Amino acid sequence: MSKQVTLMTDAIPYQEFAKLIGKSTGAVRRMIDKGKLPVIDMTDPQSASGRGR
Repeated sequence: MSKQVTLMTDAIPYQEFAKLIGKSTGAVRRMIDKGKLPVIDMTDPQSASGRGR
């Protein structure tokens, strides 16, 4: 399934998501690592490496 991000709120950093749901960033990171949360790798087109900050 492919879904296009249409709003900035569709994709937020996991640290911000942790604040929104009242969990620690470590807890959210573990959920991501276990495949319980979908993740979108963000890229920065202005960066030489293409990776987000």
